[in-house]
Formats: sequence, structure tokens, C-alpha cells
Amino acid sequence: MLGGGSFLLDEGIELQLSADIKEVLGKVQEHSASFTYQDSSYTVIPLGGRAGSLWMLGVGLKDGQSIGVFSIEKLDNGTTLFKVAPRSQWGNEQPGLIDHDGSYFTSFLLELFKTFVRERYVDLPGLGR
Repeated sequence: MLGGGSFLLDEGIELQLSADIKEVLGKVQEHSASFTYQDSSYTVIPLGGRAGSLWMLGVGLKDGQSIGVFSIEKLDNGTTLFKVAPRSQWGNEQPGLIDHDGSYFTSFLLELFKTFVRERYVDLPGLGR
């Protein structure tokens, strides 16, 4: 497990990002394919939502195995809410997950957060620019 990062998944995550949902979605698509963990790379696929206002996105490994789900939601003030539900709420929402300890999904999320920091969408101490 990544340095005790499972608490991120246990507690859930909400970040308010200083960017429009279209811009956030574009950065997720642009950068996520370059993330790797233990020689595995990732893919992000849309699972549903409302165009321009809410997207549920699935995260998987390039071999097709599902590892997690997150959402991005447009807020009124030109910002976007990034959310991962607490693990206790995953239930039927994330069937067939193979990442039992959360290490692959946590690694993906930390890389994504670094991208958000570099793009100045959010300030997260310890992740630097």
C-alpha cells in the first residue's frame, strides 16, 4: 500500500477545483494515460452523467480491470467538485473491482492530484508544483 494512503479511500475525498468542468475533464483525459504504478498504466472511461454538469468516471488498468470510480461536478462559480465516495459506500456502484487494498487507485489519485496542483486548480501541501 502507498504510505498508508488507504485512508483516502476509507474516508472519501472532495476537492473544489478552481477550473471549469470541461477543463478538468480535459486534463484528466490528457494526463491519466501517462500515470503508472507497478508497471501498469491506467485508462479512464465515462460511466454516465449529464454533459457539461456531472460526470461519473471509471478508472481501470489498461488490461481492462476496474479499480475505482470518481465524479466531477460543475459548480455555479466556475469551479468543479472532484469526489471519491468513501469505500463503505462503493457497494454495487463499483462491481468487479480487483484493487482490494486500493494501492492502484490511490496511486492514480495521487498522480491526478499532482496534476491538479501543477495546473493551479488546488493547493495541496506536500504535493508541490
